[in-house]
Amino acid sequence: MTRLMKVPVVAIALAALACGGGGENGGIVDPPGTVVVSMPGNAFSPFNATIRVGEAIRWEFPSNEHDVVFVPMTGSPANIPVTRNANVSRTFSTAGVFPYDCRVHPGMSGQVTVTQ
Repeated sequence: MTRLMKVPVVAIALAALACGGGGENGGIVDPPGTVVVSMPGNAFSPFNATIRVGEAIRWEFPSNEHDVVFVPMTGSPANIPVTRNANVSRTFSTAGVFPYDCRVHPGMSGQVTVTQ
């Protein structure tokens, strides 16, 4: 006869997170409406990310360094400094088109279009 061990659900969840489980974002759940921008090579993909007011963009930074510097204008979120091997999100509270560049790689640019 096999004995079953009773393991609290919290312990199982913590073990899964410690092993890298819980999803591709390291166990962090994105808010609804979050759009992911990746950086294959020296490009932002997608170039134009479209969201609604109150939603977020998550940039997935690879092992090589990049930054995200927004054109200064009303509604632009804080810039993202030089980063690698991390995910960084920004939420947009104003409708508009928000262009940005990677200053580490001249010519690497993208934009966020925020609609009502």
